[in-house]
Amino acid sequence: MFRATGAGKTEIDSKYSSHGMLKALLYNFDFDDMASSVLKSEHKVFLSDKALPLLASDRGHIWMQGSASLVGANDYNKTLSRARVKRVAEFLKAAGISDKQMQLDAVGEDLSIGHKSDDERDRAVAFVILPHAKVDPPPPPKPPAKPKITQNFKISMLAGVAGLKAVKWAKLLKGKPAAGVAADVLFFQIWDTENDTASIYVYIGAGIGAGIPQLPSLSATTHGPWNKFTTSAPISSAQFGGFTRFTTAGVGPYTKNILNMVGTPSGVDAVYMEINTGTTIGLGATSTVGDMTLLEGPDPFSGP
Repeated sequence: MFRATGAGKTEIDSKYSSHGMLKALLYNFDFDDMASSVLKSEHKVFLSDKALPLLASDRGHIWMQGSASLVGANDYNKTLSRARVKRVAEFLKAAGISDKQMQLDAVGEDLSIGHKSDDERDRAVAFVILPHAKVDPPPPPKPPAKPKITQNFKISMLAGVAGLKAVKWAKLLKGKPAAGVAADVLFFQIWDTENDTASIYVYIGAGIGAGIPQLPSLSATTHGPWNKFTTSAPISSAQFGGFTRFTTAGVGPYTKNILNMVGTPSGVDAVYMEINTGTTIGLGATSTVGDMTLLEGPDPFSGP
């Protein structure tokens, strides 16, 4: 049967109360206060002064445990202690604390063993408040650096090997040019002269060619000079890969070479240019098509 027991009492455990933490006990709830819906004023003041500042703005989490004295049946006391802890939770919710910040528990008389049958400290709600771990949001990802682009370039052949397989009956042609299958493996460096970066490419192409049967069917090209060219729109030195045609004719330093780089980005015209490749060891004429493949770059480069 309900019996008023006087003012609500409180106790703080100082060992666990600092830096956003609070361990405390609200006790001396009225005896058999199952039907009550209002906290004692002393408990309200304590919660307002001590607990709410640690929970406001989602700063912390509160775990609460209701309990009851030994008087009465155990099942009833479980229900009674649950009603007490819910009463505290409703007060906190009315003050703006969310359900996700609260964890409610009830032990009835289970923790009252060894006390007198009705101890004011058993008619209680114990709670612990812990601060939410502060997790700083990850820094926003840095936007990728804009590629350095220009319309002003220079290109140089670093080295090249061209093979011409004349028809096996070349000796019957008595010195006349022989037609055959041509293959090119050429290395180019493209220099962005405005931003001082450069990229290195390998061109591998196949096509047709003609040579003098008495001369070697393999020719080589040494490091060539720089050749200026411009593009129709700004791009990076690393954006010239793709379909390419290379045509050459001549001997030694007397060669004419046409480079047609078709694999430029959308919106940029293909590059068609005459290129001085340097001295070619061998004689003949070839026209091959293939792919220009980026090997490395763009890397810092300020010229030879």
